[in-house]
Parts: sequence; C-alpha cells; structure tokens
Amino acid sequence: MACKSGRWEDDHQNSLKQFVYAMNNKSNGKSRSRLRARHVFSLYLKPWFYLSLAVIALVKELSAPQAATAQEAKTEDLYKQALAQAQEGKLAEAEESANGMLTQASNQFAQVLMFRANLRAQMGRFQDAAADWQLAIQLNPSEAGAWTALTPLLVQDGETAKYRTHCEDMLRRFNDTTDARVANGVAKACLLMPSELAPEDVILAEKLADKSVALTRKGQFFPWRSMTQAWAEYRRGGFAHAIELIEAFQKHLEDAQQSRALSGGWDECKADAWFIAAMAHQQLKETDKARAALDHGREIVRTKLPALDSKNLGSGWWDVLIPYILMSEASKTVSK
Repeated sequence: MACKSGRWEDDHQNSLKQFVYAMNNKSNGKSRSRLRARHVFSLYLKPWFYLSLAVIALVKELSAPQAATAQEAKTEDLYKQALAQAQEGKLAEAEESANGMLTQASNQFAQVLMFRANLRAQMGRFQDAAADWQLAIQLNPSEAGAWTALTPLLVQDGETAKYRTHCEDMLRRFNDTTDARVANGVAKACLLMPSELAPEDVILAEKLADKSVALTRKGQFFPWRSMTQAWAEYRRGGFAHAIELIEAFQKHLEDAQQSRALSGGWDECKADAWFIAAMAHQQLKETDKARAALDHGREIVRTKLPALDSKNLGSGWWDVLIPYILMSEASKTVSK
C-alpha cells in the first residue's frame, strides 16, 4: 500500500460516493457530470483507484442517451481502451490510447494529460512524465496533486535548480491551505532536498507538516501525516523528538494491522520511517541504532518495492520514488 495523504480519506470517499451517484442519476445533466469528473480527476495525488473510477464515470457520461457527436464516441472508446490496458499492465498501449484521447477530449485535456503523466512515471520514464506534469500545472495551476507529483521526478532526474524554483512557487501558492492533504503533500515534497531551498522555504515546509497534523480531526486515521511531521522535525534539528514521532507512528501502524483495522503492508511508509530514524540516530551519534534502522529500510526496499528499472513501479510510483530518494540520503548520512 502506498504512503500518501490522499489514500482512502473520509472526505474523498464521500466525494466519490456523490460522484458515482451523479453519474447514475441522469437528471443531473451533462454539465454536472463534467464537473464531478473534473473533481475526481483532481483528487490529491491522483490515486489509481479514483482515477480509474473517474475514467469509468466519463465513459458513462459519454454513453448517456444524448446526441453524442462522433468525437465524443471516439473519446469514449479510447477511455475504455486506456483503462482496460492500464488495468492489465499494458502501460505502453495505455499511453498510446491516452495520446489519442489528447486529440479528442478537448474539454478534459488537463485531466487526460495527468492520466498520461501517471502512466509514464509508472513506466519509469521520469523526464517524459515530468514534462506532462509541468504542462498540466500550466493548464491548471490550482491542482496541488500535479505540483507534488512533479517534485520527486525532478529530484530523481537531478534537476536541483528546477526543484528549487518549483518548491518556491509551490510553497507560495499553497502555504495558506486549510486542506490537511495538501499541506502534508507539499511539505513532504519540499522536505526531500532542503539543502537546495532557502532557509525560509524550509521553515514553510516544516510548518505545513505541522499544519497537516493540526488540521486532522480527532478520530481520523492518518498516521502518515505524523511521519511527515517527524521528517520535518528531523530537518529542523529535533533529532530525539523525530525518533519519538517515528516510534509512535510505527506502533500506530503495528496496532492497526494487528487489530485488522488496516490492510496492506504499507511498505513505502515503513521504509520512509526507518530511513528518517536512521538519520536521526546518526545525528545523535547512536551509530549502532542508525545502522540497524538503515538496514531495516534497505531490506524493505530490496524485498517489497519494485526496482526503479523494473518498467512498472506500480500505480503508487510517487510513493516508491520517495523511499529510494531517502535511502540514498540516509546511506550517505550514516556512512559519514
């Protein structure tokens, strides 16, 4: 399972239920259907589950008993084809279908572009995916998910100057957000390479991590936000507190899994946590603990995550990249 702030959140589930209801309620009309489709496509970080349902919904919309144009019919076929191909793991074929969709779905161009960006990133074609995300941001600069998705791609490709500018712009745009998901995602993205950012921007990212936790309502289960907060605490030099937060996060996950309140392995999250803990222990001169934590993280990456050259990083590619980036930093930090 992926370690992201947009996964199975209550407000997302409610929006999705409303969206599916709208798709099945013909009295809502086509304009409302398009509005709902755009909303689901814009859900934070484009989880594959939501993206797939959005495609299905658009197919339903285009299949409605209305006077569909030839172009709409063509788009409908391409949506069906792209979704089926992606679900079967035929990513290159799905990309070709997306290319065709981009020539047909003028009203949904940005959404289809993000669909293709996800496919390209999943296939490990990071530069191509980054180009799509950059264009998507230009077309819809209010889409937080596009901003955060681009960030690890820039880091992975060594585009440090672009990363710096991108984070500066992203922090200015979303600094005042009251959405915990957005706050967590932007913070996480800008904590990847704080050495490349101005000190004031690192502080903004750290505050957003704190805000994401503060905005979480009592009783909600979003432990990954506390992990991002631990990451921020490490960045600001609170090494002992960072370890405390990581240990609380790990216990929270373990308890939830033992009680079966949580399904899946959450391997990306666990790897992230171990790498942050390794660096914090090293900064406290606890070398043995640092090496043990680093080994735990490396073992998860080796045995649980796809290799970066596997040609299919999975639909949670964003969360796969981050442990690799953290592993590189942690390895350098602990070996010093």
